[in-house]
Amino acid sequence: ARVQIDRLVGNVRAPRLSDRDGLPLVEAIVRELLRWHPPFPFGLPHVTTCDDVYVYAGREYFIPRGTVLRPSICTMQHDRSTYDNPEVFNPQRHLDPLTERLLPKVQLGFGYGWRGALVFYS
Repeated sequence: ARVQIDRLVGNVRAPRLSDRDGLPLVEAIVRELLRWHPPFPFGLPHVTTCDDVYVYAGREYFIPRGTVLRPSICTMQHDRSTYDNPEVFNPQRHLDPLTERLLPKVQLGFGYGWRGALVFYS
């Protein structure tokens, strides 16, 4: 990461937000930090606006209107079916191995859902 920063801005100034595209490893480190230890491990509460049925493993679960849901962001970010060795800090998982460019993935570190400001997209 230091090599990327030095190559892009040298020692004349600090990196700016406009430098972000030229610092894929720095971005990958930030993504991995948010995945590894999300700032809101249990997300922000959501309230259902209507009755709903959630199907999981062949079973149906009725969720009544007004139910407060607290997602476990930490559990989602450490899901072995999504991340190899999720307990290991590995920024490279966010980079294309051939191009070293960022992979297009959604980060759940700040939450999920229709509140786009709470989700970090790239």
